[in-house]
Amino acid sequence: MCRISELREEAMNNLKAVFKSVSSCKLEQDVNEIVFCTDDATESKETWRNRFEDAANRVNALAKKRKLQKGDFVDVTHLINTLKITV
Repeated sequence: MCRISELREEAMNNLKAVFKSVSSCKLEQDVNEIVFCTDDATESKETWRNRFEDAANRVNALAKKRKLQKGDFVDVTHLINTLKITV
């Protein structure tokens, strides 16, 4: 998202001012970060974690079904462990 921490924080604060929920996942061995934003009201952080885990498992199942990749396309454990959720 941004290499300068002050700019990253400003960008995240701007997103939080617009969206009800902002979550992010830092990419392994990379400076990049994926940011997820939504206007959906969510009950808890655990609900969000469950939604992300379910979505990642569905992506992996679809990739295997279509034989796009032998192993998992998404490392679900890494995604869930590095996910930062603000609700």
